[in-house]
Amino acid sequence: MIKVEGFDTKGNTVEIKGVYEEDASTLWVSVNMLGLVRLKVDFKGDQIRITDQKEKIIYRGNNDAYLVFFSMTNQGDSVLWLGDRGKGLVRYNIKDNTYKLISFQQKLNRPVDDVLSFCQYDENKFYIGTSTGVVSMKYEEDSVRAISYIGQEHGLSNDMIHGILSDKNGFLWMSSNKGLNKYNPMNGRIHTFYGNGIHIEEFSDGAYYKCPYSGRLFFGGVNGLLYLSDNSTAVYSPFQNIVLRDFWIENKRAFSPNYEEDGRNGWEIDGEKVFFRFNFIVPDFVGGENIEYSYMLEGYDADWSVFSKTNDVTYSSVPPGKYMFKVRYKRDINENNEKILMIPIYITTPWYKSPLLYIGLVILLFLLVGTILHFFPSFNPVDVFVGKGHIDDSKVDIEETSQEVMYYGVRFTIHSVEQMDVLEKFVAIVENNLDNEELGIPFIASELNLSTRQFYRKFNEMTADISPNEFIKLCRLEKAADLLKNTSLSILEIISMIGINSRSYFYKEFIKKFGCTPKDFRNTPSLGDETNDRK
Repeated sequence: MIKVEGFDTKGNTVEIKGVYEEDASTLWVSVNMLGLVRLKVDFKGDQIRITDQKEKIIYRGNNDAYLVFFSMTNQGDSVLWLGDRGKGLVRYNIKDNTYKLISFQQKLNRPVDDVLSFCQYDENKFYIGTSTGVVSMKYEEDSVRAISYIGQEHGLSNDMIHGILSDKNGFLWMSSNKGLNKYNPMNGRIHTFYGNGIHIEEFSDGAYYKCPYSGRLFFGGVNGLLYLSDNSTAVYSPFQNIVLRDFWIENKRAFSPNYEEDGRNGWEIDGEKVFFRFNFIVPDFVGGENIEYSYMLEGYDADWSVFSKTNDVTYSSVPPGKYMFKVRYKRDINENNEKILMIPIYITTPWYKSPLLYIGLVILLFLLVGTILHFFPSFNPVDVFVGKGHIDDSKVDIEETSQEVMYYGVRFTIHSVEQMDVLEKFVAIVENNLDNEELGIPFIASELNLSTRQFYRKFNEMTADISPNEFIKLCRLEKAADLLKNTSLSILEIISMIGINSRSYFYKEFIKKFGCTPKDFRNTPSLGDETNDRK
């Protein structure tokens, strides 16, 4: 370790986040709280001295400076890509000191300007890791040509992406707050490595590096360093069949199939009992933890679900009819596996929904009307069934079914009693499980007896202002604010009580939400009054 003399920190406690060597005596450094700095260095023996220092201040208008760069990557010998914590990406030309600002939030309408990591995939293709997912960007002719988003709804284990590296096969490896994600840009598949030898489950900002000589990929985490040999290939045992472990109807285990379709055994379910659940598994005792499943109820679901670790699926309120439940699996992103479990399901029509019943009721109605007209010729049924008053009442009823409700400052538009029931249950589940680190869409969907795809659809029908994960984060922050104001618990105790396992992540999100640190928030009386009115 050699001490560098002459570096002026302007009185700030600074952190070096990135270094680029322009030539033997010129360094470009991204410095937390100083921004981008060009240093001229002089080497004399074992001493290094800064002979010239210039801060390259980057503004976004109204003297809003970029000072918190967490990632820096060079493209050739003239361009530096800088990722800011909250303001997006900067493309800086070190030859003529010009720069271009790129906001992903404006282009994707998502809060994805909190940049943590950066990866140049090819000459014009880039992948940017943020605290709320991954942004794919194509940059040509000095402008963004294409941009897209990858998040948990596409298969990522966690939206906070600390590092991104590409291997020799063109696959991307993304370190997150919950394991390592392997992504295939060619087909969009994602596979998660979590547990099963991956002892680092929470990775750290800026801790990623690809060795240019060996091809090894390195990722640093909160409890160690993980490396991947770029020349290694996974060896798996032959594909096993998927096994159905349990099938439940109305919370009762169904032991024996009672229905057959196309030579496959399944179940016939009474139309009045439309709550049923599948539990399945691949009996692979060597690589079972790496297996991810995708499923669909053919005839009901529009498409296959995203591959995930979920092997327990619940359906409810499925209309009468014939369906085929299908499950497939994979152990990596580029595998071709034709093993599919298929189970036929036949939901019968309840007697009160039978077509014969409706036909009988129509015949009975005509007989009744005919009898009344025979004995009371002046009777006019039109006045009874389609009168003006009846039409006006119907209009009022229709209008009254649409209403807006607010939870934690988020506006939800409700069109039916069923939607209101789902929303109230969803909010109650979130509020009662804030201390659960596993609180997420799979957990909530299971509690609501819905598939994740059904839950996303129902939630998006009620609001487009926020995603379910963002709403969960909002509830956790509001709960933390309430505990800060109304209890004497320590900040670490509060973090634990709201289910956040990263102190740095909590501080960052709290400051972004309330504009101050948790300590300042607790010591400022006026902030507490505002928080109590948020819900």
